Amino acid sequence: MKNEDKYINRELSWLQFNQRVLDEAKDLKNFPLNRLLFLTITASNLDEFMMVRVGGLQLVANGDSDQPTDIVNMTPKQQLKTISGNYKAMSKDQGKTLCEIQMELEKSNIKNVKKDDFTDEDIKWLENYFNSYIMPIITPMRINCKNQTAPVLENLTMYQLFAIENDDSEEPLTYAIIPIERSLKRIIELPRQSGFNYVFIEDIIAMFSNKIFPQKNIMAEFPFRITRNGDIAIEEEFANNLANAMQDVLKGRLTSDCVRLEVPKHAQDQHIAVLQKLFDISNQFTIKTSGPIDLTAFRQICFSGDFPALTEKPWIPQPSPKVDMTKSMFKQIKEKNILLFHPYESFDPVIKLIQEAADDPDVLAIKQVLYRTSSDSPVIKALIRAAQNGKYVTAVIEIKARFDEANNIGWAQKLEEVGIQVIYGVKGFKTHAKICLVVRNESEGIVRYLHYGTGNYNDKTAKIYSDIGYLTADKDLGMDAASFFNAIAGLSDPIPYKKLYQSPFSIKEKLLEMIQSETERANQGQKTVIMAKLNALVDKEVIDALYEASKAGVKIELNIRGICCLRPGIKNLSENIKVVSVIDRFLEHARIIYFHQGGEPQLFISSADWMTRNLEKRIELLIPIEVEKDKKILTNILKTSLSDSVKGRIIVGDGTYKKPVHKSKDQSRSQEIFYNQAVDNAKKQTKNKRTRFEPHKK
Repeated sequence: MKNEDKYINRELSWLQFNQRVLDEAKDLKNFPLNRLLFLTITASNLDEFMMVRVGGLQLVANGDSDQPTDIVNMTPKQQLKTISGNYKAMSKDQGKTLCEIQMELEKSNIKNVKKDDFTDEDIKWLENYFNSYIMPIITPMRINCKNQTAPVLENLTMYQLFAIENDDSEEPLTYAIIPIERSLKRIIELPRQSGFNYVFIEDIIAMFSNKIFPQKNIMAEFPFRITRNGDIAIEEEFANNLANAMQDVLKGRLTSDCVRLEVPKHAQDQHIAVLQKLFDISNQFTIKTSGPIDLTAFRQICFSGDFPALTEKPWIPQPSPKVDMTKSMFKQIKEKNILLFHPYESFDPVIKLIQEAADDPDVLAIKQVLYRTSSDSPVIKALIRAAQNGKYVTAVIEIKARFDEANNIGWAQKLEEVGIQVIYGVKGFKTHAKICLVVRNESEGIVRYLHYGTGNYNDKTAKIYSDIGYLTADKDLGMDAASFFNAIAGLSDPIPYKKLYQSPFSIKEKLLEMIQSETERANQGQKTVIMAKLNALVDKEVIDALYEASKAGVKIELNIRGICCLRPGIKNLSENIKVVSVIDRFLEHARIIYFHQGGEPQLFISSADWMTRNLEKRIELLIPIEVEKDKKILTNILKTSLSDSVKGRIIVGDGTYKKPVHKSKDQSRSQEIFYNQAVDNAKKQTKNKRTRFEPHKK
């Protein structure tokens, strides 16, 4: 069987994932502003896809080699051509969807007012707004078309091109670019008596452009945006100082090659050609949009909070019934392991543990991996306070976390200033593990308290990402955690763990071993089941092992949010494999793995997806869950997610997807079920017990 018949191209699978997100924007059953938010997410997703995936492919395609580089043996040029066609079709779909959503919003008097609909009062107000808030800030930049030179333009920033009539016969048009500064609001509300009537800032600039170019004949104007290649790697072999080297990478992104040019549909080809020459962009990735450029601007409306009737009622994280926020976290974790399911259950117990550790006189040390965190992180503040209180604090900060590099470098510097030992990841690998270790001196000696998770220590995303957290004082896991941090710090070689598995050394080996075990049991006629909840499935060895398991009769059910290079449902290959993707209000981010093992199931949570980069090129952890009640909770999460008939979509053999067919009475929406369960569990707690966490006020 040919590779193209066995596997799905990674990039095309990702585009199918983004189409599933776009389908949520198209779904008339969703509230209008929820639809609009999903639309902005598709735009943000595409921005990163262009910077990283397309940027990387273009680098390879522009080199000397054009050999196949992906799992289905497509060359970079072939992939780029296919991506371009799919992307342009998706862009048209986005524009059509936006138009439909705007028509729906107009019923609630939320309207994008166009020039022909301005009243005299509108024009007077807009002119005053332009004179007061726009004109003093913007500055035109002339383009030298003869020399084909242009000012350095920022990545993903809005600009406006003006073509101005010139008396010079050799150069009949002069071109100028106006940056639409990020400090300016993109969407401007008109002060009308009712409703929300808004104008885009580029339309205001165009309307009063005669004030910017007085006594000039403006032949054409339109907004545009360029996307620069973000796939710039750090040469760690030659970097004496990793932080300084990363600063150079960030500077490099400011002037890296352009990979995409976005212009409005009405822009004329002769003016587009000027930009294409300046930024060396072909028609392949020149995108003509039928709506506004940069749909993420609509988040200003989505998050305004002014239209509660147009958005679904918020799902507030519930207090966990397993945690009493009035009592010591140390005492509770020592009594029992605590499994948390975010964001249905609050992230507060994790923050409380770290804050409590910072102030507890018996705590000797805190060690933590930080991959991504929030801009005003209570976790970072607690670590700083812990150091100031004399604790030994170690923070592994991954400054190679893409697009969070500058933020992480800033945090690292602040932590170092208070004496915290900062480790800048591991040379040649990204440290993606989610782990916090608290070392406490107690009457019986040293006790290690741990948090293992599938998501980052980011209190903001913990409210919108679906993740698993595990709090434990298990002695073996504690010893493993200590060994892990010693190895990361470079003080020892990695040693065999008692319970943990770590990439790039043992996670992939363990997964293949467990898949093989189920395969052998199936060959013996036993009942066999593999279930997994992941973000992505890309690794060829793992996929091939799943194919062999399927052929042996193993029942395999996968809940994969995004990329899936496995083709399910193919006769004599994967007919026993079912793949479901769930796109709903929360971002599915948890990694949960189940192996039936002859009726004695083994379950794991992990920071790693089943991608080659996670299994071979990152520092990741796989954690066994051994308490029976916790195993049952995770099994229920898997089964509920796999049976989602409302927001779930079944991936089919050609990489496309379809909605599950169920009777209306059997409809099941997994995230709604999880939230309702969390609400019911919270209600069962004693009413007079304080369960809400009050953050540290020092």
